[in-house]
Amino acid sequence: MDRLFERDPAIRVLSVVLAVLLWFLGTNQQNPVVQRTLTIRLTHAPVAGGLVLMELQPQLVAVTVQGRQSAIAVLGEADLVASVDLSATPGGHHQVPVNIELRHRAIGLVGYSPKQADVVIDIVERRAVSVDIRLAGHPNPDYTADRLRLSSATVQVSGPQSAVQLVNRVTGVVDVEGATRTVVQRVRLRPEDFAGREVRETTVEPVEIEVTVPLRALPPSKTVPVRPTLTGAPELGFRVAEVNALPPVITIRAPAAVLGRIEAVATAPMNLAGRSGSFTERVAVVLPQGVVWHSQSQVDIAVSIREDVLPVTFTGIPVRLQQLAAGYRWQLEPTQIDVRVEGRRDLVNNLSAGMIRTYVDARDAEGR
Repeated sequence: MDRLFERDPAIRVLSVVLAVLLWFLGTNQQNPVVQRTLTIRLTHAPVAGGLVLMELQPQLVAVTVQGRQSAIAVLGEADLVASVDLSATPGGHHQVPVNIELRHRAIGLVGYSPKQADVVIDIVERRAVSVDIRLAGHPNPDYTADRLRLSSATVQVSGPQSAVQLVNRVTGVVDVEGATRTVVQRVRLRPEDFAGREVRETTVEPVEIEVTVPLRALPPSKTVPVRPTLTGAPELGFRVAEVNALPPVITIRAPAAVLGRIEAVATAPMNLAGRSGSFTERVAVVLPQGVVWHSQSQVDIAVSIREDVLPVTFTGIPVRLQQLAAGYRWQLEPTQIDVRVEGRRDLVNNLSAGMIRTYVDARDAEGR
């Protein structure tokens, strides 16, 4: 047999081919070619200078690959890269191709989905915006806040143009609750739109500033009653029954010498002319000269207007008989009585004794 192999080269070649074929068949059964689909995150190259990526959809790509089972079994996301090249993409809404890179030589690409991605790219904008600081709480009642001092009155807001254009103001809050001396705080700033909502897509530089809130001591205070000022008279036949200020007192501040002379504060005049019903009206408080602070500048005045009722007694009003029965002689006692009348003053004042008639109906009376 050995001599046969030595003498015939064709047989030797055939034997080698058969050996390789048998090895291939054995290997293919033990380590077959298979397919696998992996879901990987979509990445992107940086956008050009002066631009910012606002949106990239989808964020995941399904990639199907093929290879020997042994190679596919150890395949990980690091062996596949799905990306879009945005380096030359201008601002706006675009569809760009998805690129797949295989980093494992023993596998091949079968397919992937989607083939394109939607991107939104915006222009980077930067502009100066004024800082608006708000005070939270109230200082001690004997102190008031003076003009605030800011380490920076304006800041730079940057980000996507569409977001920066929404920024109406940059705000910060300083807590002064109960303070009795100057407050100094580092305040974090917040970009807001016209509705007061934070515009999160933007950046504020600097993001913090120092705010100083000077406090000034106020003059002494005093609580005094409110005295309504009324002019004119209600409609004839009506009167003012009650007048109340709401609130009935206010607090004022003034130098001690001025405060000592003030016992009450008046209101602006209220005209009652022609009124015939109760009403409430808001009027201004008239502050005496020297008052530097007051708890409120207006009060409600409740005016109760009622009918002006007047009682009047008429004396010696004669009593008359009516419907006398025939054949009888009558004697009437008393012949005069007193009559008390009550009603609106304007009507009662027009009455006289001569306008009053009193009588006795004797139609069914029996004699004796």
